[in-house]
Amino acid sequence: MKADISSLAQGIARRQPEFTAQVLEGLSAEQAREWFVSLPPPTAASVLACMLPRHASACVKGMSAKQVGPIVARLRPTVAASFLRLLSDTELQGLLADLPERTALPLRYLLRYSQTMVGAWMEAGGFLLPLESTVEEARERVRRDDGNLERMVFVVDREQKLRGAVPATVLLREEPERALGELLIRVPFSLRGRAELRTAMDHPGWQNWDPLPVIDREKRVVGLLHYSELRAGLLRNARDPDDLVQVDASVGELLDLSWQGLADLLDGALYLAPRARANRQTSGADHG
Repeated sequence: MKADISSLAQGIARRQPEFTAQVLEGLSAEQAREWFVSLPPPTAASVLACMLPRHASACVKGMSAKQVGPIVARLRPTVAASFLRLLSDTELQGLLADLPERTALPLRYLLRYSQTMVGAWMEAGGFLLPLESTVEEARERVRRDDGNLERMVFVVDREQKLRGAVPATVLLREEPERALGELLIRVPFSLRGRAELRTAMDHPGWQNWDPLPVIDREKRVVGLLHYSELRAGLLRNARDPDDLVQVDASVGELLDLSWQGLADLLDGALYLAPRARANRQTSGADHG
């Protein structure tokens, strides 16, 4: 009978994650955690995404990286960061150390920002392409990412400085071997990672651009902020202001000065294609 009840409860959680989140928020932390750990990762992720950060944090508190990893991997990094930042520093660092690097790296970067800042809600790294890319490589990246031809493709140089953007629709009509650098349009707007969300809401760039590039003090692109994420961040902060965790100023300064972690995150995505192209050309020369 107990197994049947558990199966029924899990079925409800799978079909009604918002209702389940409200129920768990009404339980004590111990009761919520005891029931939460029984959920399969896909269902647990759906439920956590609907919970207020402090309640979501209580559910994962004490769970191992082996348990939390598959759940966090199914969440947008901004959502995961919103409740993971409420763990104690010891718990958080231990968890991040044991998570797969692909999952942990964007979280580490987001968690360096206060939850009220643009950087906490950006897509760390974002959809960026190197200046050396060809149209063919850019098309493949769009297809591999999400196939969204409404997006704007932002282009950066090897110093991670923004050089411009290309509408994805343009990629469909250009010659495959043409360089992205020949197709750039100017991007007149950007956001600072340490800017407050409430001030970013009124940024004039939203009239014509979504997402907006996010830059550090050296004007290197560190991510992209989508308007939907901006609104989600403001809503979460307004729903539960007691959850807001401020980042010490010295940490913020360090963030602007040190970006190697993000560079590691971006390096594979940005330069695999040009390197592969160079390898093909070298290979062709060897056989020529």
